[in-house]
Order: sequence, then C-alpha cells, then structure tokens
Amino acid sequence: MIELRRYAGFAVLLGGLTLSGCGAHKGDLGADLQDKSFATPEQAELAATREARTEPKVLAPADQIYAEAAPVAAKPGEVVAVEGNEPKGETAPAPAPAGPLAARHGCSVYLRNPDRRFDEGLGDLKPYRRLWWGEPPAYEPVEMPERIAVDGTELRALPIPGHSATHTALLHEPSGTVLTGDLFITGGATAVMSHENPFDAIASLRRVAALELRRMLTGHALVVETPAPVLRKKADTIEVAAARVLALHASGAAVPEIVRRVFPNGRAHDLMMGALTGGEFSRTCFVRACLRYSR
Repeated sequence: MIELRRYAGFAVLLGGLTLSGCGAHKGDLGADLQDKSFATPEQAELAATREARTEPKVLAPADQIYAEAAPVAAKPGEVVAVEGNEPKGETAPAPAPAGPLAARHGCSVYLRNPDRRFDEGLGDLKPYRRLWWGEPPAYEPVEMPERIAVDGTELRALPIPGHSATHTALLHEPSGTVLTGDLFITGGATAVMSHENPFDAIASLRRVAALELRRMLTGHALVVETPAPVLRKKADTIEVAAARVLALHASGAAVPEIVRRVFPNGRAHDLMMGALTGGEFSRTCFVRACLRYSR
C-alpha cells in the first residue's frame, strides 16, 4: 500500500506554549493565511464560522482529502514517494519515517537529488531536531522519476526547490490536485531554514501557479482551492522582500539592521524561534540566503 505522507508543521513545546506549523510565521510580511492551519477538524469548523473567507478557501485538514486526491493502492514492491528533508507531526504523531515505511511495504524510496539529502541539516542534526523527531533511520533513496504509475493512476513529480534541494510536488492531473509539502505555508515573505534558497522558491511558486490547478494540499494541513493567485502573491512578496534586502545591503546596512527594516513586526517571536532552533530557522536566515544566492 502506498502512503502519501503529510508533512505537517513542526511544533515546539516550551513551558506550555506550543508553536506549530503556521504559528512559526507570526508577523511575517503578507502572511494572511497564518491563522488557517488547524490542529483539528473541530477547530477548522469553528474558525470557518468566525468570518466569511475569501479565496483561497480552506476546506479541511489536508489528510482528510488525500485519499480523494490520489486514490492509490500500490502492491508490494511498487513505490513509496517521499519529499522534503524531515517527517513532521502537527495534528497527530509523526508518520513512520521513510526507511521503516519502505521496509514494511517492500518499496523503493523516491527522492529528487538523493545525493543532497544530508546537505540540509540531516548530516548534523540540531538539538531541537533530535529532541522532536529523533535520528532519521537509514534508507537508500533512488532518483525521483518524472511520473509515478501506481495501480491505475499516475502522479507527476514536479521539482520545486527552494525550501530544500530535494523538494518535489506530486501532481494528480485527473483531479487537478497538487501536493506541495512546504512550498506554501503562509502567504508572505517569511523566516526560513538556513539552507533555503528564496530565489528558487520564487521560481517554484510561479511554476506551480502556471499550471492553474483546481486544488493545492500543503504540508501544513491547508487545502486551497484555485491556488494560483495566492502562489503568485507569495512569489511577488518574497521577490519584493529580497530586492529590499539587496538594496539595503548595497547601501551598507548590516544584517541585523536589514532584518529589522525588512521585517518590522514580530521581532520577539522571531528571536525565540531562532533560539529554539539553534539559529536554523529565522528571518536572519532569509536575509543571509538572499545575499548568498543573489543573481
């Protein structure tokens, strides 16, 4: 049986305060969807009654709709498709890591750029990753093919680097549904992991938007109808923020000043997230990535 795994947002528990998924992006530029990632269907229903929603429409936590989007039933030895660089749990305990999952079903593990999987934090795990997810079990991935045929249906693999070099979206063309992992978390420019490339992310957002799909299932339990407009808006917002980073840097501003001027809100929250992740997730990482990868 194939398991299309949901990679939900990470959560950190500190003194009774839980920060999960989109909550890690409070105060980011244009993050107008940050309140729309729900821990339970009941919370989603309550939130939906608070106010009228405009596009994108949030239907339900993503795992509820995966079976509809990609109704696959692989036989032993077919495929388990994975993406991203860590399994994460938000609405339930984290799903089984790729190695044990593949071993249980006698499957291969497909991963884009498998030679890169230890380049982005897995080769030297920060303490918070060890505490929350533990050591990743060993497995030997093979290169993600362009199309994955499983028991009468087919998923198209779309490279969407930015959040990671291995990041891949899975497109179910008959239903116009795309599974995007962490390509889209909130609608704005955001704190990022230290290995992320904002310019690749911009291109990936626009690549998926250009498909004009019916539905997007994200790794943080958002289900977005007609996602192209919000994907383009996020790409534009990141592009504007990155341009400002480069302009401020050219004027002689240091990184801390650039962070304050590009992201005027939510500084205390960002400092806390940076401290909890050992500096691996912060707005400072966004600024440094813009400078590192500017073209």
